[in-house]
Amino acid sequence: MKNKVLVLIFCMGVCLPYKIYSHDWLPSDSLFFSSLRLDIPDMLNVRNSVEKGDYSAAKFLLLQYKRLAGGGKWFMEPFVAERLSDETDIAADSVCMHYIYDDINLKRPYVEGRVYMGEHFDWLFNPRESGDPNYTVEWTYSCVSRINFLNKLVVAYKKTGNEKYLEKWRWFMYDFAKDNPLTVKPIWRTLDTAIRIRTWLNTYLTFRNSARFTAEDNTLYLKLIYEHAEHLKNTLLRDFERTGNHVTTECAALFTMGCVFQEFAKAEEWRTVAMNRYVDEIKKVVPPDGLQAELSPSYHYGVVATYKQLYDIAKINDIRLPESFTSRLLDMYRAPVLLMDQWGDHVRTNDSSLKKIKEISKEGLKIGYDPVLAWVVSDGKEGEELPSTTFLNYAGFYMMRSGWRDNGMFLFFRGGPQGIGHVEQEKLQIVLKAWGKTLLFDPGKYPYDQSDWRRFSINTPSHNTIIVDGKWQYRKKVIPEKFSPVDNLFCTTPLFDYVSSSYTDGYVTNVYNPKKSYQPQIWMNDRDTTVTHTRNVLYLKPYYALIIDQLEGSGEHVFDAHFHLDAPTAALNSDGHYVHSVRNDSVQIGIYAIDKENLQTEIIQGQDTPLLGWYPIEHRAIPTVRFRKKQETPASFATFLYPYKNVSPMFSTENIDVRSEYMIWGQRIFTDEETAEVVLDKRNNLSAFSFQSVLIGNLDIVGKGVVIRQSKVYADLVSVGIWGASDYQDKMFAFRFPDLTDVVLQQNGDSIIAFNAGEKESRMLIRKPFKKEVILEPGEWVVISEAKEEKNVQPLMFPLFNERK
Repeated sequence: MKNKVLVLIFCMGVCLPYKIYSHDWLPSDSLFFSSLRLDIPDMLNVRNSVEKGDYSAAKFLLLQYKRLAGGGKWFMEPFVAERLSDETDIAADSVCMHYIYDDINLKRPYVEGRVYMGEHFDWLFNPRESGDPNYTVEWTYSCVSRINFLNKLVVAYKKTGNEKYLEKWRWFMYDFAKDNPLTVKPIWRTLDTAIRIRTWLNTYLTFRNSARFTAEDNTLYLKLIYEHAEHLKNTLLRDFERTGNHVTTECAALFTMGCVFQEFAKAEEWRTVAMNRYVDEIKKVVPPDGLQAELSPSYHYGVVATYKQLYDIAKINDIRLPESFTSRLLDMYRAPVLLMDQWGDHVRTNDSSLKKIKEISKEGLKIGYDPVLAWVVSDGKEGEELPSTTFLNYAGFYMMRSGWRDNGMFLFFRGGPQGIGHVEQEKLQIVLKAWGKTLLFDPGKYPYDQSDWRRFSINTPSHNTIIVDGKWQYRKKVIPEKFSPVDNLFCTTPLFDYVSSSYTDGYVTNVYNPKKSYQPQIWMNDRDTTVTHTRNVLYLKPYYALIIDQLEGSGEHVFDAHFHLDAPTAALNSDGHYVHSVRNDSVQIGIYAIDKENLQTEIIQGQDTPLLGWYPIEHRAIPTVRFRKKQETPASFATFLYPYKNVSPMFSTENIDVRSEYMIWGQRIFTDEETAEVVLDKRNNLSAFSFQSVLIGNLDIVGKGVVIRQSKVYADLVSVGIWGASDYQDKMFAFRFPDLTDVVLQQNGDSIIAFNAGEKESRMLIRKPFKKEVILEPGEWVVISEAKEEKNVQPLMFPLFNERK
């Protein structure tokens, strides 16, 4: 029968029972003391008492050891109250009365406001009924089990010296031990077990030196720490297939306990198990581009934080780490900087939420110098500036910018794997920002509940891509044995960026399942693999983007292309195929359909069944542009995305008569900024084609695509960009490349100015107006004449984004 002692403590005028039980599931005193390194010199008096069987004395001496010697170090020093008082703290008093709240999901908390957990604090109480769409076990995992609320007692005690906050922490510690043996699975999920170690350490080092903290308290606390460590260790050793942010968080906590509590005989084993699994995790889930394989920027930073915790705790405890650990950690700090837009933010792909990249990069510099991190932390005053277009070649993320210092345009394209966790069915998604405003958005993280909002938020309809016959993309989770770079066509030049990727995994019916948290859905067994979607993205620097979608396959289908506008409303023009946002500020976007055959254009806002036209996390109705085509394959969409301020810009197109045996797309585009001609093979094949350019005359090309542009400001200059170029001929120049080359050209009298946009040198064999072989070095402009070649600076092309009329 359990022995019970009842103690009353006063808290906000109410007496709460202070329950102390024997805790049968914890180690006995004899087993506990046998788990300690009693041969440590400062522990010899503890050892003597244990050998005499005097556990009361041993516990007292152990507390003295912890107060004086302490063992390993944590990130805060043990606290000693300089004064005691009766002052109170409202937030801590609320915890004393057993009120807690969700302080993690501030934008849409699991439960609004404070939640009363009962007179005896029911650790498994959930304020929502299981049938509620907003119900989630994450309340127990995140808000209760992680015990973050106890940190309010720490803050209050340090501020006031009122020992009722110490007494309440002791109450919670005993209550936790009484109510939560290892069999209480929701409390001992290993991720939350690991996370609460920080709070256990913060509270212990705050209250340990108080005269009211007893030897029995200290022993119970250390028994709990031992159980936490063994639980994490056994889980890590038992399941080697498990991977992701849960594993790294568990490793950080286990390593921390092995450093801070070195009086345990198993402390070195805990550190070894944690470090070995850490090294294995880096190899398993951190590809060479540095972005953790869940491909979620905010969860990436969560993983980085666990690695950094391990690094810091090892450093302050003088424990050496492998050099490879530090170098890979710097890679992981660097990767999100490549994802960053000009305003220091990142796209919310794969359940991401806002992270302050600049501030987090400062932590990376504490590990070692990195020129990219130094650049972002110093606002460009130091280090190495990144190019305006960056990419992560294993993630398949492409970030295209008008420039870093130019407050202009940012375009994101996702064309890679789905990730190994927190996956969203959103391949070929685009996001667009301009002047610091999000115009086409990613919905980002939604609480892990069982609502239809959650299902909508993580799936294809809420993203800027295409659904087929009402079915959504569905790629099953795959953890590759070896990571490989994506096989996308991609080139970046001073004149344009071009990237193309395909979705080939089929479309599946998704049904809402209101009884399942996190992914409240059922995928039906009706996968349609008859359609392949290829998206070609052409960023016409620095102003706007052309999106060309090609849908190949067999049969008749309904194709829906979605564009989600972050705006209160939008307007459809008289021809029915041009939409412009109507935002409350001056920044707007025009969305122009170019391929209008069989096209139906709608603006859908606030639709409930099925959900469409919403910003999910805010439950805010927004305009979603839906371009729909019902036809046999192949089908195509061509959409021009034109951010602007104030007055709607001029935009028109006309078809280019292209002579070719291939599937060539060609349009002449007229805007306020320029006249442009775009001709490309929609399937990205090497193709021969000819057409009459209004800018440079008759043109014969063997390549994958060409863009010809003439600025209205620099009207005497015409720039030509070719990707996959093999042969080129106009009325003035003719040349070929033995190896396919991405190149930008300008005519300058009898000379030609050329830029090799590739990563390798390229041979250019000129046959008109003179014969010459030239080696084009990557990333260099060169002026080529019959007499010589000279390196050159980039010629004028277009005014900066903010300098246009």
